[in-house]
Amino acid sequence: MTLKISAAHFATLDQGFATLKPSYVEKYEQAVRGSGRYHDLKIRMRWELMRMALEAVSVDRSSFFDELYEYLNDSHIESALRALAAKHYPQYV
Repeated sequence: MTLKISAAHFATLDQGFATLKPSYVEKYEQAVRGSGRYHDLKIRMRWELMRMALEAVSVDRSSFFDELYEYLNDSHIESALRALAAKHYPQYV
C-alpha cells in the first residue's frame, strides 16, 4: 500500500515519533485509559502520538494540519499514523 502523505510530512512525523520517550507515552496511555474518553484506544493513541510528535519537533500543529488537509483526508492520515505506529509503537497498530 502506498501512502498518500508527502515524504516531507511523513519525515517530520517520523522524526517526532522517534524522539518520544516510551515512558511518557505509557503514562499518557494510562491517563487516557483512566479518563475513559475514547472509543478505540489504539486510534486515540495514534492521533495523540501525532500531536506529541509535532510538539517534540516544534512544529505548529495548526499549520501542519492545514497543509495535510489540503491534500489528505482522515483515512489517509490514519494510514500514515498506522505506518508510524508500526515502526515506533507497534502496540497501537
